[in-house]
Amino acid sequence: MHWLPELDIGVVAIKTFLGPNTPMGQRWAKLQGDADAWPRVQPCLEQGYSLPQGCLKWSMENESVSTRLVGMRRVNEVNEDAAVLQEAAANP
Repeated sequence: MHWLPELDIGVVAIKTFLGPNTPMGQRWAKLQGDADAWPRVQPCLEQGYSLPQGCLKWSMENESVSTRLVGMRRVNEVNEDAAVLQEAAANP
């Protein structure tokens, strides 16, 4: 689960959803315009995940990411993130 394990270095994913202060429309536009990120997250969205869930799911499936820092400001954000985490725990 570590990137460059021979150097004992890990990757921390922060703001996997472009930060809480970015309006939803801007998040979609930024993500779709990112030639590196969009192809990685798009399959999660095609499986029916919301944009925040897709971003979190992708970061959890990425073996290069050792740790994720996920901020949640509203109850619905907690519920969305919890759903992805519950699924990951049920399907290791």
